[in-house]
Amino acid sequence: MVKESSLKQLCDQQIRFAPSDQKLQQVAAAERLIGEVDPNKTYTYEYVCFRITGYRPESFARTAISGEQLLHDLHLFVEDLSDATDQQARTRYDWLFKNDASNAVIYSMEQRGNRTVAAIIASLRR
Repeated sequence: MVKESSLKQLCDQQIRFAPSDQKLQQVAAAERLIGEVDPNKTYTYEYVCFRITGYRPESFARTAISGEQLLHDLHLFVEDLSDATDQQARTRYDWLFKNDASNAVIYSMEQRGNRTVAAIIASLRR
């Protein structure tokens, strides 16, 4: 369940009132946003809502959401909205693999139905 009350309300509204094609667009927008959120930053609900729906809300607009909480809630938002459209949500896993003390590689893997998509996001050297 989505914890942040503003995001929970948005999720509930979209499940109840948005047409299926709009829900799918919002799922895709939320998935894109997941890839951009920095867990160490803070985001306003207005920014999040606009990125997902294209709408700038009046209520909760300045509510601050930590990046860590936002990532958690966006994953749940995607799952809930996907369930409401009978679509399988993509599950994304990111991890850091350290080759040794001077090299590291950040991988991303998404489960899309029966298919797994993996990619190297960055290779870091000290």
